[in-house]
Amino acid sequence: MGRPGRARAFATSRWLLAAVIGATIGASCFSTASAALPTTSSPVLTLARTVRTTPYLGTSSSMRDGEGSAFVPNVGAHPNVGGTNSLWLAEDNGRSVWEIDPATGVLKSSIHDATWQATRQYNAGTDSGTGAIAGTNRDPDIESMAYDAQTDTLYTFSGKCCTSSVLPTVYRLRRGSDRTFHPDSYQPLPTGSDYTASAWHPGDHRVYVGVGSDVRTYDYATNSPGSVFHVTGVSGIFGMSFSADGNHLLVVNSSVKFLRADWNTKALVPGWSIDLKPFGMKDSRAVELINGQLFVLDGYDGRSSSDPLRYAVFVFDVCCTTGVAARYTVMVSAADLASINAAADFFAIPRSEALITGARLMRYFDFLTQSAGLGPLTPPVPSTGPSSLTAAYTDPVEVAAMEQLASRTGVTVENLHDIGVHLLVYLWFLSTK
Repeated sequence: MGRPGRARAFATSRWLLAAVIGATIGASCFSTASAALPTTSSPVLTLARTVRTTPYLGTSSSMRDGEGSAFVPNVGAHPNVGGTNSLWLAEDNGRSVWEIDPATGVLKSSIHDATWQATRQYNAGTDSGTGAIAGTNRDPDIESMAYDAQTDTLYTFSGKCCTSSVLPTVYRLRRGSDRTFHPDSYQPLPTGSDYTASAWHPGDHRVYVGVGSDVRTYDYATNSPGSVFHVTGVSGIFGMSFSADGNHLLVVNSSVKFLRADWNTKALVPGWSIDLKPFGMKDSRAVELINGQLFVLDGYDGRSSSDPLRYAVFVFDVCCTTGVAARYTVMVSAADLASINAAADFFAIPRSEALITGARLMRYFDFLTQSAGLGPLTPPVPSTGPSSLTAAYTDPVEVAAMEQLASRTGVTVENLHDIGVHLLVYLWFLSTK
């Protein structure tokens, strides 16, 4: 990636760059908070952006439905295509799965009907597909995906819809030398199986499947579904995933709501049944937690082919209402958002906290230069979007400090956040280039 844009925001204070270069990158001025959801009974979602799938960015390829997803992080032992995180999206109408970069929406790879239909049945003796060819009746109802991070394996579940000839099936996908996944075998599921949702648990290393209010384990090698159990307050399951620590089950359901359940108590967390319809979602089908943001796939079929929200992925920031003292929102371009996300990932900052971290950096450097403090700053040129970043503060003392610094340097508080988040990007640039 080339030099990030808007470095002009730092040209007004030459000494600031010297201080940045001299500072220890990744030192205490950076938050090391995990990408976990906040602990609150009054959560608030903010729509940060949407990811278009009809067509995918820079292509003529389009999703024809939206059913499931799986997040595959980029790690050194198992690098993804392009060396970035991957979000896999599944659909039944096109009998396809798609691999995209969740930060940019760029299409990386895809798998279509001919590949599924040529896959062979699993053989436990060889741990590979050597049996009967799948044929045309095992991939018409692709519903969900789950990624096993322990074995670097993807699973794709196809259901029973919509005729008696459709055969419920699960496909196992393994990573190839091209850094992406390909089906290596399939298992026939019991008649009537319809695993609308699936997810891998990072604690017990099991795959869980769900439909309606039913949840159970599934083991591929033995082709064995476990006994059904329920999570109190969770029903109409369309999509599910787990938090990184495995303590919470995340669900989107048939009521177009996001649910968060305590996995240890198997019960809904108070306050965490959030309606997604006010954001324009019509059919929430899958959910992933990526760097502190929720990625929710909309499977609604009624949008026009020209509507950019047709089968789009809605990306939400998550915060809390209790004690919120102030919110500041900054619009950013797609290119800037990609750089901001990359910087946040590099410094292990949840992407939803990039804006607030940048503003705190400005206060940090102002503190370093006391008693003179930061001099006048040049407001950055406003961006028309298409994405917004929001910083929410719960401490009125911190809000007052931000407002005081903005006033003294001659910019708005939003300008201060805008400059700060691009300072974060510049530090990332210096650290990686």
